[in-house]
Amino acid sequence: MRMSAKLEPKRPPMWQVERTASGDVMHFGRNRFLISDVAAIAGEKVADTYADGLLLGAMFFLVVACALAFGAFDGGLRPRFLLGTVFLGFLGFAGLSELTSLKRQSWYEIKITLVSGETLNFTSADPADVDVFMARLRPAA
Repeated sequence: MRMSAKLEPKRPPMWQVERTASGDVMHFGRNRFLISDVAAIAGEKVADTYADGLLLGAMFFLVVACALAFGAFDGGLRPRFLLGTVFLGFLGFAGLSELTSLKRQSWYEIKITLVSGETLNFTSADPADVDVFMARLRPAA
């Protein structure tokens, strides 16, 4: 029996240039404009870790665990609520330990201003794609 390799479908391009009678037209997403109508372009690298939600969740579990422990020791709650303290405390510390392994995610945002004053945003995580995109638009700006 012969095994064949699975072929991945070709990924559609993030952007493309079409040559028309009125000039080169740039397509990306739902945006379509003449390259000659570009007034200015500006690009920047953006990086973030998205740690806010994880930190908020960990702090919530730790605060509830402390409240249960206080209730069990001084508030008259039954000692079995200490099991909840241990469980919620574990979840809180697991969330805090997860924060140490977060990796920074980075992407590139390009802001394109047209002659009409309209601004368009192009975002990509591939630096090579962004370089080619910027080089294609730079002569127009």
